[in-house]
Amino acid sequence: MPLKLASIMSTFPTHVEGDTLVSEALQRLESAGFNHLPVSEGDRVVGVVSRRMLRAARAAGGGSITLGALCDEPFVSVEIGTPLADVVERMRELSADAAVVLARGRLAGIVTNSDICRVLIDLMPGPPPHANRPDVA
Repeated sequence: MPLKLASIMSTFPTHVEGDTLVSEALQRLESAGFNHLPVSEGDRVVGVVSRRMLRAARAAGGGSITLGALCDEPFVSVEIGTPLADVVERMRELSADAAVVLARGRLAGIVTNSDICRVLIDLMPGPPPHANRPDVA
């Protein structure tokens, strides 16, 4: 039975408005332990920012830039019923680290490369690759 997108995504992720400052968004990501943050304008998702993107913007002196200004790159947005293989292919095509998941056009979740890698590890036979390494939890 094929894996469902809903079974691996993070549901109802933290998100921020496009007028949020880079410095504020980075602080929220770091305190929550997330790597990606959907950006919205009202009910409409307009992009996704990553911790890496926000750190780069801050390092370039852009801590007071709004997220709306950073969200000019294409991002992957899919409906919750989209087959996982299609989501992964769209992410690959756009070199995206994450896909925003919508339910009837509204933010329902997010799936990241880390989520997909976790699924792949679970599908591999035998113990997880790090099972015998005391330095990896």
